[in-house]
Amino acid sequence: MGYKIGIYDKDINYIRSVMEYINHYGNSSIRMAAFSSVSALEDYTKENYLDLIILGEQVKIDNDIPVVFLCDKREMLSETTIYKYQSGDAILCRILDIIKNSNSINLNNKLICGVYSPLGRCGKTTLSLGLCNHHKKSIYIGLEQHSGISSSLRYSKDIGEKFVYYLANRDEEITELLESTQEKNEDFKMIVSDTFCDDIIQLSYENMDWFCKIMRNRVEYSRIVFDLSVECLGDVKILSAFDRVYMPVIDDSVSRIKLEKFQNMLEYRGLSDLRKKIVNVEVPNCEYKADKISLLIKKGDL
Repeated sequence: MGYKIGIYDKDINYIRSVMEYINHYGNSSIRMAAFSSVSALEDYTKENYLDLIILGEQVKIDNDIPVVFLCDKREMLSETTIYKYQSGDAILCRILDIIKNSNSINLNNKLICGVYSPLGRCGKTTLSLGLCNHHKKSIYIGLEQHSGISSSLRYSKDIGEKFVYYLANRDEEITELLESTQEKNEDFKMIVSDTFCDDIIQLSYENMDWFCKIMRNRVEYSRIVFDLSVECLGDVKILSAFDRVYMPVIDDSVSRIKLEKFQNMLEYRGLSDLRKKIVNVEVPNCEYKADKISLLIKKGDL
């Protein structure tokens, strides 16, 4: 799993050094971002997700993200503090300790992902398959009207139809269905339902939230990735059920207008908090097994 951590202290040189050390030499499961001010950090968290915030002493911030504080004296150490003047390795170990022992940090925060975009031909399926191929022991779940899956990737349409039926009825047999599905493509399973689009459109946030809750603690899967098309997403609130939403984007004027309209729609629907879960991704035009995809996933900590 990966964790995104924000850090702010009045000593800008110090936090930059900590960030650079941890990102360069530290554990690959942690990516740290240093902020030059509290307001910059607060602005970032309005539209982006952080698993943990590290703050200097006497600094206050108003949000729901778990916070720990840097302290100047060893005798002031507690469960929510990090001693400031120690080696980069010691700071990294302390952060990992806090993450491991904290009930407020979701240890499976990237287990269940939705890949969705209001844009067409943007690499959505490529990214979805790439995530499963990169992380291994994953499940690709394709819910599209016209699946873009290559015929060379074998999957059972019968299993796909059963999956949608169980999901719509919140039937716990869905876990047995997943267990019975063989890993036919490299090291990940595939479930693809593209036959009855109307059935997929009927799915609700409640259906998806139920599924995510029962699957979050299934340690045998490193990722569960939903590939969702515009046509089949009847209720955009469904995206709120996922731990992350990866949104493939294209950098051109028409695409930027469409993305802006999508953001405005979220505001109108009262789903502004969903924006914090969305990570925009520019997907290279290549096969999902290509090194470019793996590098994209590593670099973006996806």
